[in-house]
Amino acid sequence: MIRKSLKNVFFAGAMALCIFALLAGCAERAEPGVPDPVKWAQIVESGQILNARVLSFEVSYSGENESGDKTTLFTAEITSGEAKGTKVSGRIVELGHLNYKVAPLRVGSRIFVRPDIGEDGMPMCGFEDYDRTWGLIFIVVLFAVILCIIGGMKGFRSLVALIVTCLGLALIFIPMVRAGQSPVGASLLVCTLVTIATLLIIGGVGVKTISSLLGIMTGVFTAGVLVAIMQSVMRLTGLIDEHAQMLSVEGLDMNGLMFAAILIGALGAAMDVAVSLSSALEELNIKTGMNGLELVRSGMKIGRDMMGTMTNTLVLAYVGGSLHLVMLLATDLRQFGYIISWELLATEILRAIAGSIGLIVIVPATSVISALLYRRKSGVSNPFS
Repeated sequence: MIRKSLKNVFFAGAMALCIFALLAGCAERAEPGVPDPVKWAQIVESGQILNARVLSFEVSYSGENESGDKTTLFTAEITSGEAKGTKVSGRIVELGHLNYKVAPLRVGSRIFVRPDIGEDGMPMCGFEDYDRTWGLIFIVVLFAVILCIIGGMKGFRSLVALIVTCLGLALIFIPMVRAGQSPVGASLLVCTLVTIATLLIIGGVGVKTISSLLGIMTGVFTAGVLVAIMQSVMRLTGLIDEHAQMLSVEGLDMNGLMFAAILIGALGAAMDVAVSLSSALEELNIKTGMNGLELVRSGMKIGRDMMGTMTNTLVLAYVGGSLHLVMLLATDLRQFGYIISWELLATEILRAIAGSIGLIVIVPATSVISALLYRRKSGVSNPFS
């Protein structure tokens, strides 16, 4: 009876949602109006970026064919802010000789625009970028669903751990740095908290978790010390691009931020190596009763195989993120020494090498710690696991 009632409630709710969606789709849209000049001028002065929806557009070329400059005139409806519901014109100019291109507009495209005032004093806007919010939401939800379906409860725990990591960065690290705290101290605090929370969520309390935690901290600490030394030796400032320069104007410690970026970037791979190795050593202790130096030797043998692949993974991840720099480096090898001395490229190399050294240190550290914790030979599960 209860199951039937729940089924009826579910059916009624589904029907209500369908009717609501049908009514919303059939409802007449209000005709976009012309923006108020005074209000528009205030919005322009504030410098805010607005959401908009493309209503119509027209494309023209300045050359004889499509290889010349391309101009797209469009009309859009503002969908956010004080000017919501108003209609405004805009323009996109793509310079052919610079090979500057924008993905083609479509009627109904969701975009971001920068409010402006034309030479004739009329309200207009400039195209900033496409609104990719829903695409990003879709791919994140798809990732979460696949992770939970294939990973089961472990996958769900991994998802929770990922959310905790993101919250740690958003609610602890960023506010601390913005408040003037040291990025080095903030990164160390967040890395420690995130590591503890992640290991407890995924593995629970036990010897495996303790050995993983201590191994990770050893590797990350080693990478951090190396970065601090090399920052001084290589005379790095942290001002590697225009975004860093903008933040430095706000008084943030850019060298500290670079240190934090390297630690946080290496933490994920460090967790992977330490947890995988600790799990393997726990299985060896449970199934074969292995401990002491024998367990250390096995850990080193397993770790050497992991070391090669994970170091390669970390370097490839950094190369992938700096592929434009790598391509630029390959254009003129005569300037090799000069190009790799650019602070942006030197910083990326330091990130990859320091992170890799941290991963290498994790292997012997985790092996020794596990051997010390698994002191007795036993063919049963460890009581702490």
